[in-house]
Amino acid sequence: IPAQRIVDTQLKPLVKHLKPELFVVIERSYVDKLYRDSYYIFYASKHTQHYRNAIRLSFFDREITENDFLDPHLFENKLAAAYKGFVVLRPTFPRVIGRTAISPTIVRHNNFACCYTNLDATVLSDKFQVSAFPHSSQDGHTITCAETTIWGIMEYFAYQYAEYKPVLPSLISKIIQKISFKRTFPSEGLTAEQVTYAIRELGFGAMIYSRKKYETTFNSLVSIYIESGIPLIGVLKNKKGSIGHAVNIIGREIVDDHIIAETAYHEKTAQGGCIIDFNKIDMKYVYMDDNFPPYQLAGLDFPCRQYFTDEKEKERWKDVNLTHIIVPLYAKIYLDAARAKKNFMQILNSKGLGTKLALNITDTRILRVFLASSRSFKQYISLDSGLPEMAKTMILATPLPKFVWLAEISRPNVYREGKCDGILVQDATEPGEYTGKSLPLMHSLILGIYENTIFRQDFGKFNGIKVTFAGPFTAYRKNLKSNA
Repeated sequence: IPAQRIVDTQLKPLVKHLKPELFVVIERSYVDKLYRDSYYIFYASKHTQHYRNAIRLSFFDREITENDFLDPHLFENKLAAAYKGFVVLRPTFPRVIGRTAISPTIVRHNNFACCYTNLDATVLSDKFQVSAFPHSSQDGHTITCAETTIWGIMEYFAYQYAEYKPVLPSLISKIIQKISFKRTFPSEGLTAEQVTYAIRELGFGAMIYSRKKYETTFNSLVSIYIESGIPLIGVLKNKKGSIGHAVNIIGREIVDDHIIAETAYHEKTAQGGCIIDFNKIDMKYVYMDDNFPPYQLAGLDFPCRQYFTDEKEKERWKDVNLTHIIVPLYAKIYLDAARAKKNFMQILNSKGLGTKLALNITDTRILRVFLASSRSFKQYISLDSGLPEMAKTMILATPLPKFVWLAEISRPNVYREGKCDGILVQDATEPGEYTGKSLPLMHSLILGIYENTIFRQDFGKFNGIKVTFAGPFTAYRKNLKSNA
């Protein structure tokens, strides 16, 4: 029976991916904005009749009744907290999984931290919110894997920041038509360059990195951007070029302390110390793949080997690797991750910052590089109880651009406590890349905290002030949200 086959191939994998103790509300004749857009631009013009409406499944993590939705007291004290998201079933057989927003807290294996935002929804006319990352499967005609990744990125940013707006397949098609010499429906997929162009047209300063060009640093660049709370579009290809696929990468596993301690990625500093590069640690990342339920965990090298379960499909996809990442950067961020990381390493390997001030790293330290908004960074500084008042006042009084690059420096035992020993702050609007000769004039380095010293730049010179710290201070953890 076709319907049974669809349930077995589409719904069962999703249900098995979630925790068992869930309750579901089923709403028929649901008007879904994503499917309706596809319907009017494509399905309505087909000879075969397609329904306009869809079915929506809403998930709750505790037992509910229909009467609960009519009681305002129960809504506030029971339903709102119990709501964990929805899945839309659209009549696009056999690919029926449509717009989806599921809380990571109801995923069986959720020992990861990822990007998600508060998405609005209704159930039986009551308004709810779910913290999730948007997801959908492709229908094969109006949206392929590439379009779903663009839609997911824009849906996330539109709910997270007022500067961006959500998009639908019809708008993505109009954007691609500007650079395409053929029709866009039925969609045959998009190239990495077309996806990057679309992201740029939608308001981002898009960056694209290839594994071939950034061979030794490619995986660490993925890590830096994920640590920055920026969801990525990953391009997957095999060597023959017969398979091309696109996914969203939105988070990473929570790394155990022993993995950090045992990592082989150590670098010596000029003072004889040792740096463990957090962004080079081999770990699993969170993939949103439209062929699978949301929040799949896999490494960066040949990820499809790790989450494909069917043996024939696993064999077919075994040499498919992550070849490119497309980064939706804020348009005014001119210093990208590759240059920011190089600059930080130059600082750590220097013998001085143009003055008597020096970062004397003579033991083992963990380095974690990431991007943050200056507003979030200053709020973090203001509310940190481990920093003395003089340090807070000096940092909060320093003018910063909208985004800054941060480098946390921590001793291993301090990192395990969720704290750090120092932070370097770099200007994300200053695109300069520095060498040892130009190090004293490092205009991108704004300020830093290290070894009981706070220093900031003053026209190319760094002035340091000694401050007595009570001990290590709390590490920055605002970019990714834990779900376990």
